[in-house]
Amino acid sequence: MLVLISCIQSVTNQTNNYMPWVVALIIGFASAGINIWMAYRNEKSVNRQMQNLRDLSLLEFKKKINAENRQEWLNDLRNQIAEVISQASRIILELSDKENAEASTFSAHAQNLMFCQSKIQLLLTNPTKEEQQNLLISIGDFIDFITKNVDGKLEDEEAEDFASLKNKVIDDARNLFRIHWKEIQELK
Repeated sequence: MLVLISCIQSVTNQTNNYMPWVVALIIGFASAGINIWMAYRNEKSVNRQMQNLRDLSLLEFKKKINAENRQEWLNDLRNQIAEVISQASRIILELSDKENAEASTFSAHAQNLMFCQSKIQLLLTNPTKEEQQNLLISIGDFIDFITKNVDGKLEDEEAEDFASLKNKVIDDARNLFRIHWKEIQELK
């Protein structure tokens, strides 16, 4: 029994001598494991942040392109509406001076007017929207008025109708531009 106690004491003394080394070794392995685990978590976090940044950059790029395209569309539509009003006014001026009017000039203005109307119809791709539908109707009424009055000089009442229809086109166009300008600002 004494031998057993002495063996145990001997082992205990030896274990006590190695204990700081064992603890240091355990701490070393634990810290290495924790560092590996933290590096893995950080890498996942960085990858997630990079993906979010890529997605955000792509979204901003798409918004910018959409805003630029919509602005270009509005500018083209504005130009076509101005051209319709301009050509219609030229036709009315020629009607008022029928003696000096040339048929070829009148025909050119009328063709240009129809071309612009067709282009506007193509530019307004969603005529089910109320603002687009209103603009198409007012332009149609405006052009119908011009074509119905080709045969003679406009009287004062007809000149007022012309001005009223022209103002209706302008008001409907402004309404459409206002709505789409707000959408452009929301895209930016």
